[in-house]
Amino acid sequence: MARKRAQDTQPRVSKRLKLEEDNGIITPEPSNEVAATGDGVSDFEILTKYRDLYSNIGKDRVEITRNGDFSLVKERLEAVDQLFGELDKAGSNKNSLIEQDARTVLGVSELAELSVRNMKLDNSEVAVNRHDILRYAKRFMLQDYFRRNDVEEGPQTAFMNTRSDHGSSEGVGSGLAQHRNEREVLQQLDRYDQFAQFNWFKVGMLYQTKSKAPVVVDHLLGPFAAEKRRPNVTHGSRAVENPTGEVATAQKVSKESLSATQEKTTPGQVKKCYKTLVRRKGYDQIGLFDFIIDPHSFPRTVEHLFYTSFLIKEGKIMLEEDAEGFPAIRAVNEASEGPDDERHTLGDGRQNHLIFQMDMSTWRALIRKYNIQESFIP
Repeated sequence: MARKRAQDTQPRVSKRLKLEEDNGIITPEPSNEVAATGDGVSDFEILTKYRDLYSNIGKDRVEITRNGDFSLVKERLEAVDQLFGELDKAGSNKNSLIEQDARTVLGVSELAELSVRNMKLDNSEVAVNRHDILRYAKRFMLQDYFRRNDVEEGPQTAFMNTRSDHGSSEGVGSGLAQHRNEREVLQQLDRYDQFAQFNWFKVGMLYQTKSKAPVVVDHLLGPFAAEKRRPNVTHGSRAVENPTGEVATAQKVSKESLSATQEKTTPGQVKKCYKTLVRRKGYDQIGLFDFIIDPHSFPRTVEHLFYTSFLIKEGKIMLEEDAEGFPAIRAVNEASEGPDDERHTLGDGRQNHLIFQMDMSTWRALIRKYNIQESFIP
C-alpha cells in the first residue's frame, strides 16, 4: 500500500491553457516546471548544467594554481554566458536558478583572480617580461623628450618603422619573430636613465585616469599623532595669616561646664524629671497631666511627655489609674516593692501601649480642666 501511495503522489505535469488573441484558439502550453522553451530544455536540466559547471570550476583551481593558464578561465566564462542565455530564453524566474548562476559567476571570478596571481611574469617569460614593461614605459615617457630635442632617428622612429615593415611584408616572420625584433629595438632605450628625460606627469595622469584611484594631496596636514591638550593649572598665592592678630585657643573644658552640658542631653533630662518627682511627691501618686503640662510652653509639655515615656519603659515610674479613672503615675519604691511594683520592675507585668494626641487645643483644654498654674518640672 505504501508503494502504491508513493506512485500516486508522483509529480504530475501541469498544463495551463493560453488564449491566443489573433485566432481565438485555446492551445495547451507546457508549464515552466517542465519545459520553459520550445526545444524542451527544462529548469531542472539548466540547474544540472550549472551544478556540473560549478563542480568543474572547483577542480580547475589545482590546474590554474600550477601553471596560471588564463584560457581555461575564458572557457568557463563562455560556458556561464551560454547557460545564462538558455536561462534567459526559458524565461524562468526561479530563485534557485538565479542563485546558482550568481554562485557560478563568483566561482569564475575567483578562478580568474587565482590565474592572475599565479601568472609567470619573469621566470619563464612566457606571459609578461619585467624588462619589457619597463622599456615600454620608458618609450611612453620619452616621446616629449624626443620631440623637444628633434630626435628623429631614435628608437621611437626605428620601432615604428620596424612594425610597419613587418606589417607590409608577406609571409615574413611570425608573431614570435616580430616580438623578438621589438625587444631588440626597445633595448636601445636602456641608455636613457636621467630623471629629467622622462615625463613623469604624463604617466601619472595616465595612471590617475585608468586606475580610478581617489585624488590625494602631496603633503601632510597636521601632526602624525594628536596630542592631548593639557589643562592649565594655575597655582594661586597662599594666604598668609597675620602674625600680629589675636591668638585663639581651644576652649578649656571644666567639670562645671561638662556637668552643664550633660544636663542638656536626653539622659540628663530624664534623670532630672525622675529626681523632681521623687523630691516633691516621693512615692505618692500624681496625675500624669499635672506632672507633664507646662502652662506657659507647649513644646516643653511635649518634651516632658517624651521623658516620662522613658521612665515608664525603664520601670522607674508606674503608669496607673487614679480614683476617677484618669491616668496617673508614681515612682517605684525599690526598697519596699509590692507585688505590682516587683512585676513592673522585672518586666513580668502586662504592658499596655498608650498613644496621646497632644495638640494646642488639647493642651489648652487640659490646662483649664486641671487648673494648672505652674509647671511641676522646673
